[in-house]
Amino acid sequence: MVMDEFSGTSVDLDSSSMDDLTSGSTCSTASPLATGKSGWFIDLNNGTGEQVVTSSTIFAGLIFLSTNRPVPTPVGACANNLGEARGYALNLLNASGAADTLNVCGGSRSSVFVGGGLPPSPVTGTVPVGPGGQPVTVMIGGVQRTGGASSPIGAQRVTPSITQRRTRTYWYTDGDK
Repeated sequence: MVMDEFSGTSVDLDSSSMDDLTSGSTCSTASPLATGKSGWFIDLNNGTGEQVVTSSTIFAGLIFLSTNRPVPTPVGACANNLGEARGYALNLLNASGAADTLNVCGGSRSSVFVGGGLPPSPVTGTVPVGPGGQPVTVMIGGVQRTGGASSPIGAQRVTPSITQRRTRTYWYTDGDK
């Protein structure tokens, strides 16, 4: 995660300006932005060859992305192995995990998708549901945050941690007539 300050200068992603949060972080881990860093990064460490295979999406204070790592096919198996697919849910500010919790932190960073292979990119949308057309926000392609088995094509309801209501604020001085 890199905080772009739109200053016209570039950020060196291989320098001490980024915080390495590979070894872990918790809800109480300070955001690198609060310590003067330009952002954070993690190394994927769920096995040799793990790599990000989808685009990421940021929603409700979390970054969602998916990875795959090759897994050797056992000797005598009748089918090829598609590899291990994982879904990540990371807190945007401090990289703490939210893959198995409905909070923005306090869980694990990732969980295995059932079936392996190459999962689709996570996407969100608001769709009308039910007879009254009540709008519901859902995510497809993201790791299951309620725990249990995750399907890369399974839909789940997501609730932003902030309200989506907007209000207008007006002001004027006596000279603005």
